Amino acid sequence: MVTVTKHFPFAVEVNVIARDAFVAVQSGGYYVIIDMQGVVLALSNNADAPYSIRGFKVISAKVGNPLVSEDIRLIERAVQIVYLFQTYTSYAPDVMLKDGQIIQQMSDEIWINFGWAEKLEVQFPSAIAAYENMIEKSGSSGIVNVSNPNQCIVEPLKR
Repeated sequence: MVTVTKHFPFAVEVNVIARDAFVAVQSGGYYVIIDMQGVVLALSNNADAPYSIRGFKVISAKVGNPLVSEDIRLIERAVQIVYLFQTYTSYAPDVMLKDGQIIQQMSDEIWINFGWAEKLEVQFPSAIAAYENMIEKSGSSGIVNVSNPNQCIVEPLKR
């Protein structure tokens, strides 16, 4: 992002802030490319970012401004989940909003339900431990439900 300020009579100040695409928010038939802070970098027909999230409704997306959505808190938390997955695990983030809950699809057979992801510092490690336990028991399928941060429940997968 570039800002230019004139200082009269003879000076011009140019500030350049480099922003990197982090997540493509799929909304309808297009993607809104945002950085880690939720600033809109581009609108695209393609997911032109390292990661994408889907299921969110974008109200306004103007390049250089924060993303506007009725789900903005959930989008912020989904971006945090993507960050946690790419930083602390080797698992690929595949985050979506489904029935008002933030879901990470680990495979066709195993999903993690973070709910509103209000206590990710508790939910994330609990979910990863439960997921890895399910993997050890090959053939497992289900939903690791950590929507209540105080408990971790493995439920049957409902499609």
